[in-house]
Amino acid sequence: MGIFIGSNRLLDRLRTIRDILKMDIEQLEWDALINLDEKILNQFRQMVFEFHNLYNPRRYSQICKVLEKLNKTHQCVHVHGNNYAPRRCSNTLVMPYALEVLYARKESYEFLPSQHFYPREFDMPCNPDADKTVLGYWNL
Repeated sequence: MGIFIGSNRLLDRLRTIRDILKMDIEQLEWDALINLDEKILNQFRQMVFEFHNLYNPRRYSQICKVLEKLNKTHQCVHVHGNNYAPRRCSNTLVMPYALEVLYARKESYEFLPSQHFYPREFDMPCNPDADKTVLGYWNL
């Protein structure tokens, strides 16, 4: 039987330069991130997440807290809708079941206001046989 080490303790042990954190853990990202120390998050220059089930009303409070935590130290710089699962729409807002998001640490970069239409020309659909998820304009 293996030994489980919590993410805060594991990352604290690594003590290396942390350029990027990538997380795609099928809905468990909310539990992992809500408990992750902000000091550890701030050590990553870039973070890539696939956020799942954003429109689950039971997770609304937790999702908001996680996004607020991430936005303290990092800036969202790109979004991409995963087109493998259904999406929901409300007026002009399209929300896929899974949203791929790239964050950059605020103290490492300079940011300009953007008003990009997503998907961008370099975005590729996750499922080439399904319609792409058009998110529209996002002011990141």
